Amino acid sequence: DQVAPAAPAARPVLEERPEGAPEVFILFVAWSRQPGERLVSMRVGAGPLNVVHEGESVEGLQIATIHPESVDLVWTGRAYRVPMREF
Repeated sequence: DQVAPAAPAARPVLEERPEGAPEVFILFVAWSRQPGERLVSMRVGAGPLNVVHEGESVEGLQIATIHPESVDLVWTGRAYRVPMREF
């Protein structure tokens, strides 16, 4: 009998910004069932507005997963979740 290889362990996602990570503001999310079509409009610190896809990076932050109301970012190997900004 062959045993399928174990799936890689999921990276834990923090609910708070890791120490040293820049402040991020999520302005809007365009979510799709197709990960390649997901977009997020975000601002890092006081920087310019960025519109990026899942898997892209902005100022050292990797956009790991875009959810309908939040975004998982990776900063220096630590994943954390940023909710969409409420107006």
